[in-house]
Amino acid sequence: MEQELRTRLVDELSAGSEPPIGDLVTASLRQGQRLRMTRRLRYGAVALLVVAVTVGLAGGRAALGPPAQVGAPALAEQLVPATPAGLLALLEELLPEGATSGYAGTDDGQLMVQVYLDTGRGPGMLRVAVGTDNLSAKGGGQAPAVTVTELPDNCVQRTVVQHRRPDGVSVQVNIASCLAWDGTTNPVAPQALTVEQAKAVAADPRWGVMIPRSLVDAGQAQHPDLPELA
Repeated sequence: MEQELRTRLVDELSAGSEPPIGDLVTASLRQGQRLRMTRRLRYGAVALLVVAVTVGLAGGRAALGPPAQVGAPALAEQLVPATPAGLLALLEELLPEGATSGYAGTDDGQLMVQVYLDTGRGPGMLRVAVGTDNLSAKGGGQAPAVTVTELPDNCVQRTVVQHRRPDGVSVQVNIASCLAWDGTTNPVAPQALTVEQAKAVAADPRWGVMIPRSLVDAGQAQHPDLPELA
């Protein structure tokens, strides 16, 4: 009986069709092709995305302009002939906090401006003269020369701070111990600046016979009818 069952089983297996190997191989090939095509499409999409982002960034840079260079020097402001009002605008910018008055200026042979400064002790007079001289130009590329002169018998120039630059510009700050002549006398007044403060004022590089246009414009706006300095 057992032998008969075994014989029938062998006969049935022999009579059956072989497994569809060809179909399996074909299906596998087709599946492999689909996988390869999917990978190609994915890679292509990623590549297109990278190109789009790169082009977008480049376009943004072109629209915004090149990145600013760190530490790049700023463009120098246009220089124009100095005016007394322009020099006075610069002087007021450099002074310590206090009330100002007594404005005057002249460019009659010399650029000079005058201001009274009251820091709490009453008004004191300052005069600043700007010009060029051969002594300044002799400095060449050396450091500026600064001198301090005391004139006890000259109240208008009680303390004189002179700043001579290598480029030939000379800036003189007169710290008076009186006010301007009132027709009878020069009223006694406190000195408005210390020597160190006057040195700092004179050292500003914007002083000169040529100054930034913005200072000239500011002076014209602030002092359109500046009185003449006698």
